[in-house]
Amino acid sequence: MKRSHVILGLAVLAVVGILYATPNYVGKKKDQDGKAGMAQGRGVKTGDIADLPVDHDSMLTESQVEDAIRLTKAFESSRNSTEKLKFADSLYGLYLSVNRPDSAAKYAVLSVTPGSEDLGKLKAGDAYYQAFSLATNDERKVAYAEKARGVFEAFLATHPDSLGVKARMAMTYAVSAAPMKAAVALKEVLAQDPNHREALYNLGVLSIQSAQFAKGVERFGKLVELDPTDLQARYYLGVCYFESGKKDEAKKEFEMVKRLSDDPVAHQAADEYLNLI
Repeated sequence: MKRSHVILGLAVLAVVGILYATPNYVGKKKDQDGKAGMAQGRGVKTGDIADLPVDHDSMLTESQVEDAIRLTKAFESSRNSTEKLKFADSLYGLYLSVNRPDSAAKYAVLSVTPGSEDLGKLKAGDAYYQAFSLATNDERKVAYAEKARGVFEAFLATHPDSLGVKARMAMTYAVSAAPMKAAVALKEVLAQDPNHREALYNLGVLSIQSAQFAKGVERFGKLVELDPTDLQARYYLGVCYFESGKKDEAKKEFEMVKRLSDDPVAHQAADEYLNLI
């Protein structure tokens, strides 16, 4: 099958939000994501990506713009610390939902109580990781990967046993000057926890990207074994079977995807392959 079909399938699943990476319309040429600076001096650098092409899925609807203005005014005017945290968290969620990572990162570090700064920074890192995962522009993908990696590395320096964070950080290496570090780091996670689902999933994705479909069958097959209702794993297992020439096994997985999900977009992704079997 053409690589373009594989990419289409991956993109379709990303659109409906079923990637593990969470983790998007009146738009402005430059918004808060395009303002360089520090998030209120709390240590998460934002901005610096404004000159790159804007991803269409990061533009806000008129209603979302109104929500952002209302919540920002409420956040800035509130003198109640508990309310201020809630407004910051709402702004974080809003900007995360429309894939505005710099704005989300700013409010991530403002949405946690004193003493929980590391949690806020991790939320910021996850915002950049989501943006990296969904970016359609290569320059933005690399830039967001670097930002996410910087946050994750700092977090792991004080929380070395956070395997999920390490599994996410590993994927940022895939678009770096040292892409092999991605698989190495993920295998280190599996050495500590052989059933770590995020590490298995990420290694499976890397297997597809490198056309090592037999390894992909192994990774996604393990995920299905751990959870037979795992929609993502079923879909990618089908992809790997298809690319390995095992059409009967592939058909079974794509049909299972359609049984597990009522989402028409997920059905479209499965049908892209079923129509070729």
